[in-house]
Amino acid sequence: TFDRKMQEAALAVYLEARYSKNDILTLYLNRVYFGAGVYGLEAAAQKFFGKHASELSLTEAAMVAGSVKAPARYNPLSDSDLEEKLRTAAAGWNPRYDATPLIEAIWNVEQSADVSKLTALTVPR
Repeated sequence: TFDRKMQEAALAVYLEARYSKNDILTLYLNRVYFGAGVYGLEAAAQKFFGKHASELSLTEAAMVAGSVKAPARYNPLSDSDLEEKLRTAAAGWNPRYDATPLIEAIWNVEQSADVSKLTALTVPR
């Protein structure tokens, strides 16, 4: 509704005045749902790949970042066609969702990263 949109806009102005973009991104990543009953980036890295978020490869980071769009559909534990979806999301070929800026913000990946060099994922079951 209109009232809800106005509340969201007021909240956005308040948050942007109070926190840096990195702080807002950190707050978001610590609370967002990644699928498989997991909330927060660190918990997602542990659940999906058995390692800390800071230890994720570019391929793993792209998969975790991509799972935010549709957690039930894109999380590594429930998706068998990961590599193609990962390449699509990380390369920005899907006009509805481009995971590249999120990946860069978290793992400081340069925009010129060669997506063709992303490796296949091995997801512990």
